[in-house]
Amino acid sequence: MNAETAVAETASPKTSAATWRTEILRALAIFAAASVLGLGTNALSDKPVPLLAANGPGARPERGARISISELKSDLAAKKAILLLDVRHEEHFAAGHPAGAKNAPAENFLEAYSRLNLATLARAAEEVVVLCDGEKCPNADRVAKTLSTFKHENVRVLQDGWDAYEKSGLPIEKGGP
Repeated sequence: MNAETAVAETASPKTSAATWRTEILRALAIFAAASVLGLGTNALSDKPVPLLAANGPGARPERGARISISELKSDLAAKKAILLLDVRHEEHFAAGHPAGAKNAPAENFLEAYSRLNLATLARAAEEVVVLCDGEKCPNADRVAKTLSTFKHENVRVLQDGWDAYEKSGLPIEKGGP
């Protein structure tokens, strides 16, 4: 076999298509075997990962009870003792936040809960209002759920979060915690 024949055989459309199909089928077989092996191992594990459960990895948290910006305005005008809990990142909080709000970023909420003595503040408040960037930000719901597991019953999430607050005309402060 000379070099020209070898090149012609490797460039043959029939050979390329057949090789391509074989490689795809081989990859699919490996993927299927790995999936079965992984799911089987998970199912037989002492502590399986709840892959399809509502509270499984990456699942959105349950929506907490909501408070509208107009309800919040009314409650603030009535001088209700409200703890405003801003769970956005510190940089966003420093750029602007509700006047008097406490910053407890969701990613280190438990540390902030302890550092800011939120257990005492939340119990003293008539209501705890948690806010994040907007309605699509799940962090406020996650923090509200955490607070409810700590037996705080007066917790609501600000509907549309910071987006609604910023447009509301309510007082805004700037600077860090």
